[in-house]
Amino acid sequence: MRKLNDSFDPLYKIYHENSKLHKDFYQKVPGLPDYTKEIKKKYYNRIEVKLPKNISLDINNTNLFTCIKDRKSIRNFDDNRTVTLDQLSIFLQYSYGITHREADRSFRATPSAGAKYPNELYVLVNNVKDIEKGIYHYSPYAHSLSLIKNGSYIQKFIDEFHHDQYLKEIVGSSKFTLIITGIFDRTTHKYMERGYRFCLFEAGHIAQNSMLIANAMSMGSCGLGGFFDDNINSILEINGVDENALYLISFGYENKIVEYDYNEFFE
Repeated sequence: MRKLNDSFDPLYKIYHENSKLHKDFYQKVPGLPDYTKEIKKKYYNRIEVKLPKNISLDINNTNLFTCIKDRKSIRNFDDNRTVTLDQLSIFLQYSYGITHREADRSFRATPSAGAKYPNELYVLVNNVKDIEKGIYHYSPYAHSLSLIKNGSYIQKFIDEFHHDQYLKEIVGSSKFTLIITGIFDRTTHKYMERGYRFCLFEAGHIAQNSMLIANAMSMGSCGLGGFFDDNINSILEINGVDENALYLISFGYENKIVEYDYNEFFE
């Protein structure tokens, strides 16, 4: 096998090599701590919105295979249709919410290495009925949203997340945008460098869950991986070292009147 050259090989190859799991891994790192206590990020002295529970929405009969087949990226959202708070509640519950408990542990709608759940969810609420515009943090344990920034910061977020006007319009026309972050230490303290991979895997689990749930509710989505990291981190009040923004996904109803050329995205 070829050996890496730290002077010439790109960082992603060097990282991948150093995060490979070998059979002597646990012999080299004896006594890895088993952190069993759940880690809960909580905001104090913030406006908290309790999300509705036990909601009955007509999504149970939606076929999973149909949702997968019909999923596509929507880049222009309908201004005339509004998402309800009930819909947002179900969306968050089944994207990353707690689905069951065993003994003293809570488990969520996505798999997680060692049940460490290193990701956090933030929601830019742009047009959702019965909740003020703003940027919120989602707590799966309380099933609630804590206001981080009020509605006046939405335009700042749109202006600073990217320089491309077209991408800004996607976020600006969405009903809400999900921001997935990662707190790497939650997994790396146990799995070391490998834990960084897990955090990214799990962000993908959340993203796919959220897109399929949106599809089941007749909404569309658009994943946005290109953004100015530190600008987003600053608005979310995270330091960009211990916690980082990883992925943005905008949601809303498709504006079927507007037509655009998909070919430009494959050039």
